[in-house]
Amino acid sequence: MNTQKIFLKIFLLLLILIYIYKNDSIYATQNNINELPELYSIDFGSLTDGWIVGNMGTIICTKNGGISWDKQNCPTNSNLGSVEFVDKDNGWIIGEKGLILKTTNGGNDWYILPNEIMDITAIHFLDKNIGWILALSGNILYTTDGGNSWKKQNTGSSYLHMDISFVNQTNGWIVGRGTSPAFNVQVILKTTDSGNSWQSIGSGTGALYQVHFTSKDTGYACGYGPRVTLTKNGGKSWQKVELPTNLLVTQLHSIYFINNLNGWVVGDADMIYHTTNSGLSWIQPKIDARSFEGVYFINSQIGVVVYRAGSSPNIYGAIKRTEDGGATWTTPLITNVKDKDISKKNYNYVIMQNYPNPFNSETVIQYSIPEASHVMVEIYNVHGNQIAIIKDAVENAGNYSVKWNGKNSMNQEVSGGIYLCKIQAGKYQKTIRMVLLK
Repeated sequence: MNTQKIFLKIFLLLLILIYIYKNDSIYATQNNINELPELYSIDFGSLTDGWIVGNMGTIICTKNGGISWDKQNCPTNSNLGSVEFVDKDNGWIIGEKGLILKTTNGGNDWYILPNEIMDITAIHFLDKNIGWILALSGNILYTTDGGNSWKKQNTGSSYLHMDISFVNQTNGWIVGRGTSPAFNVQVILKTTDSGNSWQSIGSGTGALYQVHFTSKDTGYACGYGPRVTLTKNGGKSWQKVELPTNLLVTQLHSIYFINNLNGWVVGDADMIYHTTNSGLSWIQPKIDARSFEGVYFINSQIGVVVYRAGSSPNIYGAIKRTEDGGATWTTPLITNVKDKDISKKNYNYVIMQNYPNPFNSETVIQYSIPEASHVMVEIYNVHGNQIAIIKDAVENAGNYSVKWNGKNSMNQEVSGGIYLCKIQAGKYQKTIRMVLLK
């Protein structure tokens, strides 16, 4: 009888242990950074405010210098490739199939900007108004109003364009690579007129994927192969510095300098290196991570890297942070808000400038409303005569877009000139000016 009781107690104890193990495993999975899709880009808008983006519409944000991160809502599930912030409020994200997102309130709201160029690869803004978006084909979008309207430019080069960097409104650089089978070709282009024209700087081997300038004269680039390419004379000549590794075939993804002396470069395998002498020599810190995608340092001591973890097919995104210049690294806290109810998202009244503008066939007007409202979108000529009503409906809180095809309410094409678009939602209204070209 005593033996049966002992066996029964052992059996119950095993059941309890199994239950605890399963629940602990579930809890660990639910709160682990493994839930993040692959991450590709990081940027800070201030000493405390930073953003990371990745696959499946992933946007995560820190407000305390990277100590902890929280997911933000994204209006799309598309893969996001690069993020750029100029301060704690104004930022842009680019993604697959020509996706451009913009925020003016630190990522609390993201809006999709109209865009016709599908193969965009890089983004760079100088301030909340002036910026460029680069396409693989060499097409460039240039804006002076924060992306509300864009001017198209082109490099005139047949190579593949990977990244773009400007030090002021006139001087900028593009790096890239050749096309298959001669892809390992070094491509460096320079402009001195805001991107209206570009000239090729040098040639050679070594495809380049990212470029970063700390001043008009000093710049750094990285790409295919374990080396960094640098210039000290505004791109007139470039020097290649080999990294201390036995790897011959590798790819560097990201390079960032906090000043002319201190910089970091990261890439595939265990490629993470630090320089304190302007890139002339590099050392490799110890970090329990591999396959780095992005790096950003707030100062010489505090920095964050994003990398791919796991093994195929279970690859996920992860983050490491250092407070001692890379001597030690920790994994920051990431708040899991994956199940946040987007229907409870706080929207603001926002009316975007139409795009494209000027236009000759069709233009898009985007707007947001914070609550259910009766929305009227009307087109007027400069004499105040109503031309067309393109939206008359009750809509819930959210982001919306509407198109105007340059026709009046009788479906007749109107003449070229200036037109006014009046948008009214409840008691809020705004009028924007549009230019139709014929």
